[in-house]
Amino acid sequence: RVLPSVESIKQCLDNNVKMKDIIASLGPYSEDFNAAMFKEYGAKYVVMKDSGVQGGTDEKIRACRILN
Repeated sequence: RVLPSVESIKQCLDNNVKMKDIIASLGPYSEDFNAAMFKEYGAKYVVMKDSGVQGGTDEKIRACRILN
């Protein structure tokens, strides 16, 4: 999941990420939404920056714990 910007999409494509595998949206999202998305896409790993409370870091970590 990346920010919905031309730059973000370009970086994904430049790194051989297929368009069908790019989710471009603007959060932050709830723990439940993150868990549902991780489950739907079969995520085995989540790599993220620590964007703090405002960026939804805690919700992403809790979502990972739910699914682990």
